[in-house]
Amino acid sequence: MTETASEFDAAQVAVLRSLRGGALLPQLLKVYRDEAGQQLQKLAAAVAAADATTLRSISHTLKSSSFSVGAKRVGELCATLEAGVRNQSLADGGAELTAQITAAYESLLPELEQLVA
Repeated sequence: MTETASEFDAAQVAVLRSLRGGALLPQLLKVYRDEAGQQLQKLAAAVAAADATTLRSISHTLKSSSFSVGAKRVGELCATLEAGVRNQSLADGGAELTAQITAAYESLLPELEQLVA
């Protein structure tokens, strides 16, 4: 798989940067950073508890917020997890996808911190 130069969707970041004179982007990214970290912990707990309802709900929420800030890879993985839970097609209860989501989130943090600064 080829890695792109940016972990964020440039078009979405440009849209957010154009709002409120650029002041909105750092604010949204700070909220995303804090909330996504909490959501990832809840995802892991839901996997451990085999709680499909919570897993589906959190993956949906994280998918939406990720796409909103341009964190496309995290959003795509969350969409896959949400669909897998809905279709009951996850052999491992979502553990592998949750690990991939966490890794994708962690890989975007350095760039996120630059965009927040």
